[in-house]
Amino acid sequence: MVDFLSWHNSEVRCVIPRGAQDGQARVMLSVGAVLRQADGANFKSGLPGYIQHLELVFEQAHLIGPIDDCLGGIAQGDLRLTSMRAHSAAQVPLPWHCTEPLTLSLQFRNGSQLLIEARAAHCTPSDEATFIESYAC
Repeated sequence: MVDFLSWHNSEVRCVIPRGAQDGQARVMLSVGAVLRQADGANFKSGLPGYIQHLELVFEQAHLIGPIDDCLGGIAQGDLRLTSMRAHSAAQVPLPWHCTEPLTLSLQFRNGSQLLIEARAAHCTPSDEATFIESYAC
């Protein structure tokens, strides 16, 4: 099984700007919208659901936007790798490890926008993270 984290429909609990000690910025998700796919299956045949309490960590990050307002549902997200300007991603596989410069743009349902520029990033679900199937119609 492979889980793909989608920016759209994920929910942000809080954004923690770059820390003085570790230089990392964090986006804490209360829930991450996930598409669970069986190995080798067609991407559109995945099972939609959620994983609670995900943490996105950005190395040497620069955040642009009203951080205190960047909460709640994400309406749209776009990840761009600096080395591949034409490549963008609306979802990433979990666990996710990006070792090259990137830009993540998040548009929130409340109208706020957050732009994150970072040297690298990662998101690894904890051992306690469980997949919750979505029963939305």
